Amino acid sequence: MKILLYILSKIYCVLVVFWSKLYDKNILKPTAFTTPLLAIGNVVVGGSGKTPMTIYLSNLLSKKNIRHVIISRGYKKKRGGSFIVSDNSGLVCKDPFLCGEEPFLLAKKLSGIPVIVGENKIKSIRLGIERFNPQLVLIDDGFQTRKIKIDFHCVLIDSLVTKKDFSYLPFGLLREPLSGLKRANIIILTKKNLSKNQHNLLAPVFALAQAHNLSIISSEYKESFFVFNKKTGGLDPLDCSSTAKSPAFLICGIAREKSFKILAEKKYKNITDYYVFKDHHLYSEKELSLILSTQEKKSSFICITTYKDFIKIQNMATLICSYSVEFHIIDIEHVLNKGAEKILKEKIKVLF
Repeated sequence: MKILLYILSKIYCVLVVFWSKLYDKNILKPTAFTTPLLAIGNVVVGGSGKTPMTIYLSNLLSKKNIRHVIISRGYKKKRGGSFIVSDNSGLVCKDPFLCGEEPFLLAKKLSGIPVIVGENKIKSIRLGIERFNPQLVLIDDGFQTRKIKIDFHCVLIDSLVTKKDFSYLPFGLLREPLSGLKRANIIILTKKNLSKNQHNLLAPVFALAQAHNLSIISSEYKESFFVFNKKTGGLDPLDCSSTAKSPAFLICGIAREKSFKILAEKKYKNITDYYVFKDHHLYSEKELSLILSTQEKKSSFICITTYKDFIKIQNMATLICSYSVEFHIIDIEHVLNKGAEKILKEKIKVLF
């Protein structure tokens, strides 16, 4: 199987390079917009922190009173086409399964900022511009969108990089050659506070950045803890020190569970079981009920999960309230030091 995947990865690489060359040589023309487009992306499949960075940039723009809309793909969403998840007044789509958990998360966290979801980014951008007349469009996951002329590329690279990251799909996780980074306007190494010495694996990135005079900055993950309040249906701030040694189990369906495990294990010292699913996993009541009943029998009454996962789990509130298990939610945000944030602000100023 590994040999087959390796062969397929070589074919994939050739196709991606050929496709990119068509745009590099202007044989294929991208669609251009008069409104500036800022894309947050990566060169590796999932898990680098694109959605939290979209939130970070949106807050940065809001502080400068810059009107903007956000475009998201909405993986595994149940409703087709491009549509509005939230507008200037708040949530329009109140079901994360219809629009996808990431657009829903963006809409929940960024009150008053329009979020558009759709498989076709061109249609989504047009919808956003026509309805909201923004000064800027933020595109969550747009580095490989060669069909659109992007004005500014913010590329994220996970500091918890592995050798597999820099092997091509489907053998590894690389979406395109690292040389594609030359299209970036800025590179951000994420999760620096969670990584040990990864400098050797990141050496090709540093070399390429130096060769093309690209700015590299870093961000850290800052975590917040919440507990689901079964009476109010909301999330309350949590001091988890009192439950640090209690038996607990972990549930997640994200691209890279390693960083989540690191954050959880820092605070919870008695995690007995790990339920790890693929990214964008759609939990069923039967599946969740089996997990919760199994853990109750083990006298494990704390479920640790991500904010992204809980958005979907919370839709089954009646079910989870019927069990004695407490849901502890870990939320994360990007933190940049003053120097890094200053560089980022200076870079994106060219858009206005």
